[in-house]
Amino acid sequence: LEEELKKKEFVYADGGAIGLQTCFGALMTFAPKISLSKIVNALAINARRILNIPIQEIGVGDTANLTLFDPDAEWVYNEAINKSVSKNTPFFGQTFTGKVIGVINGKNAHFNNY
Repeated sequence: LEEELKKKEFVYADGGAIGLQTCFGALMTFAPKISLSKIVNALAINARRILNIPIQEIGVGDTANLTLFDPDAEWVYNEAINKSVSKNTPFFGQTFTGKVIGVINGKNAHFNNY
């Protein structure tokens, strides 16, 4: 994408906005009537079904592939913690309730430090 097409007020920028980093927090914050189990099911189970990716199970001796989250953690999304090269989001400065703490994928682990 050409940066100039995105460096406009959100409503005038070319289509598309970053959202992976804020998805869980946005759902927890702006959709309080949706249960935590439905949110987790939508993000973890149904997404895999749609993409024909096997559902991960947790078992003794299995390779860990999981996301750690705190549904009650409050945090503010801003440019300093943005993980995307894009900056096209309406959420900079937004306080969210619900935060992904980290991801473990086999031998790789990433933990958010914000």
